[in-house]
Amino acid sequence: GEGATLVGSDIAKLFVISNSQNISIRNLTVDWDPLPHTSGRVVALLPEQHGFDIEPLIPSKPLPDRITQAILGYNPDRHRLADNGWEVYQTQGERDADLTQLTPAGHYRVFESRAARLPQVGWPVVVRHQVYGFDAFVFSNCRNVLLQDITIHAAPGMGVYGAGCRDMTIQRMKIVPSEGGWMSTTADAMHFNGCRGTITVEDSEFAGMGDDAINIHAMYGMATARVD
Repeated sequence: GEGATLVGSDIAKLFVISNSQNISIRNLTVDWDPLPHTSGRVVALLPEQHGFDIEPLIPSKPLPDRITQAILGYNPDRHRLADNGWEVYQTQGERDADLTQLTPAGHYRVFESRAARLPQVGWPVVVRHQVYGFDAFVFSNCRNVLLQDITIHAAPGMGVYGAGCRDMTIQRMKIVPSEGGWMSTTADAMHFNGCRGTITVEDSEFAGMGDDAINIHAMYGMATARVD
């Protein structure tokens, strides 16, 4: 990458590499503009519409007419998600048609699932316009993968996703928000499923992701009989 920064401008995957081996990606920064999330402080509740207004902070001038797939509380003093237990998941939910709005006062109006409780005025929140499905780096059925000296400031999904791969090495990876930001990736920083061999993560930093920092699991089942 020679120190380049790639900035995604749409809700889309950045790199998708399949059925390949001996892959090295180095010295690269990834960011998104517009961000796939909007952060701010709740300033008013709209119980009749089951929505609320926030004073937008990151970015200060967000785009209207965006979907709301998830909302969560944030603790800016601790630079981490809030511990109040309040989080709304409505991916492909009932309010997808109710897009965000900019009010005449410059506030950002968000509508949430009617089954979820509203936040409280004053709460800092992060509105995720996309949660899953559009990752920065996707590796499918690959082997001998090296990611080195890569920074991901934002992505509308996971930072790194590996499926059915063998032997992946991540060195000096930083998945962190931009300076002053509240969120990096909207889902896991890194997620590996059904991989073999060794997954090695060294000298790396993860912060601000919407879910796990590192999720390594395997959806395997044991075949117990042939019915044919």
